[in-house]
Amino acid sequence: MNENRKYRGYFFTNMYLSTIQAGIQCAHAIGRMAREYNYIFNEWIENHETIILLNGGNCTDLDDLYDTLSRLIKDLNYDDSNPLPLVRFHEDKRSLNEATTCVGIILPDSIYDRNPGENFGLDDEIDEIEAEIYDLISKYQLVR
Repeated sequence: MNENRKYRGYFFTNMYLSTIQAGIQCAHAIGRMAREYNYIFNEWIENHETIILLNGGNCTDLDDLYDTLSRLIKDLNYDDSNPLPLVRFHEDKRSLNEATTCVGIILPDSIYDRNPGENFGLDDEIDEIEAEIYDLISKYQLVR
């Protein structure tokens, strides 16, 4: 891993939630990340902490987003021992019938801090995947 990288947390929440509920679902997703990931999550939480809270659409949209991001970060494969943190959070059956309420991912600056078409000097395959992730997250609007 590049020690000079910066990270941001992107959290996509269900469009049917109020602003405060979206924040709570983001907190649930962060808790899940803390249990499932180490290096990149800890680097983000200790040194960067930026959270971007985005409207992720409905439950199906969030599930599709999770599946797409999962495929892309698997293909990205910076470092098998330190994958980019990606979680899906859903409420329990009694609360919201297991509806997906948040998808969260921690991304490096090589993805979020780029200009379209910019190459960060990585191999072409990695640059293409990073550009695809950038294009994907750029389509979402902030929670309001």
